[in-house]
Amino acid sequence: MSQRLGADKFIDYTTEQYTVVLKNYDYVIDTRGAGEFSKQLKILKSGGKLVSLNAGPNVRFASQIPELSTSKKILFSILGTPFDGTAKCQKKSYDFIYGNRMVCS
Repeated sequence: MSQRLGADKFIDYTTEQYTVVLKNYDYVIDTRGAGEFSKQLKILKSGGKLVSLNAGPNVRFASQIPELSTSKKILFSILGTPFDGTAKCQKKSYDFIYGNRMVCS
């Protein structure tokens, strides 16, 4: 079924480790959170980007929300440091997006 929808490969998570099967991707969209962070970085190629909906905010996320207080921006910067640092050491990048954020014009 997944191939008919356009997927290149179907991975049965109950019998296969996606970190063994997948390699050299440009982007990974994380919906699982911080527990999968290292695994997801492994399948990215150098220069690849991990975009998370669940792992945790970082300085880039905080800088995009002008109405955030300075203390929250500092907190998000601190919370995101391990994610940003680990990705940078592997020549990859990390970004966080919050799906429930509404932008009003």
